[in-house]
Order: sequence, then C-alpha cells, then structure tokens
Amino acid sequence: MIPGELSPFANHVWQSTLFAAAAGLLTLLLRVNRAEVRYWIWLAASVKFLIPCSILVDAGGLMRHQTGFDCAIAIARARGCYSGRRQASR
Repeated sequence: MIPGELSPFANHVWQSTLFAAAAGLLTLLLRVNRAEVRYWIWLAASVKFLIPCSILVDAGGLMRHQTGFDCAIAIARARGCYSGRRQASR
C-alpha cells in the first residue's frame, strides 16, 4: 500500500514508466525510419516524465470555463458596445 502523500508521485512514476516502455517499443518498430522520428518519440517520453499529467489536469481545472454568451459580452465590452445596463424600450 502506498501512503497518501506519495500517491501522486507513484502514479506519475508508473505512468511514465509505461509511457517510456511504449516509446521504446515504438522506436524499435520504427528503426527503419529517419532518426528524426525516433528523436521526437523520445522527446515526447522525456516531456511526459518531466511534466506529470496531474499538474496539467490541475492547471486546466483552475481555468474558468466560459460560455459563448460570456465571450460575446466580453467582446462587446471591449468594443464599447455593451455597458451592462438594459436599454429602455421605445
């Protein structure tokens, strides 16, 4: 059993290990291709090891989700077309 404090680290390690193994197998399968292809596969594996998915998920959760209506109001305010008050009907 993994202690609760180490659980995110343990998840990162097993996911990165599995990803590196898949990258290794893929580079073996693609050894007849150019070295550039194998380089990009190993670069992707390295980035996966350096940046845990949990950090990306947490960062995405911090972003505010906007609806299309919110975006339209923000654009109208930036153009000076919307003040936030209702206009009197004529």
